[in-house]
Amino acid sequence: MPLFSNGHSFPLGETIQGTMDGNIVNRELEGAEAVITFEQGLGGGPELFEERVRHPAVVRIIRNTSGGALLPGEIATLDIEEGVSGLGHADAKSSANDKHVVIVDPTLPAAGVADDDLFIGFVKGPTKIKFPSGGLTLTGGNLLRAGASGRAALAETGAGTSRNVIATALSGAEADSANENALRPVLLHPIYA
Repeated sequence: MPLFSNGHSFPLGETIQGTMDGNIVNRELEGAEAVITFEQGLGGGPELFEERVRHPAVVRIIRNTSGGALLPGEIATLDIEEGVSGLGHADAKSSANDKHVVIVDPTLPAAGVADDDLFIGFVKGPTKIKFPSGGLTLTGGNLLRAGASGRAALAETGAGTSRNVIATALSGAEADSANENALRPVLLHPIYA
């Protein structure tokens, strides 16, 4: 269970209530960070990776301010103007080439995180992200960018392109069009973290 910089423990796969009686609560948790590793697994919690991953991940407690649910593995944009200490709230699912992003905890239940609730957002390191419903054929090492509707897309390459790379594919995989909720392993390294 990650121990955050504000001294709170918060397990992957869960959310924290963000409102009570119509009022925003738990503001003191927003923006706290932790570094976690998956070398020994997650000890009884939901497993993120089938194999051991020795690279640490930076995670942050984020408030969902998007107006709707954010689903596991979706790419969410950060509202860096309204966030705590410049760390941001997740204010929308990504659109093409967004740079200021966080990955919604991929171990959350299918319903995701409700509006105003708090969740663990992956900022950097190994995680899994959601691919588009049309599928995406990858080889290990492909560069990815934020795509429409909170999904990953291949980054443009070549001279004069604006790549806005946020992640590198960890292995070859294809998100089949019948499985639009496919989560694929990546190494997250956004321009802005």
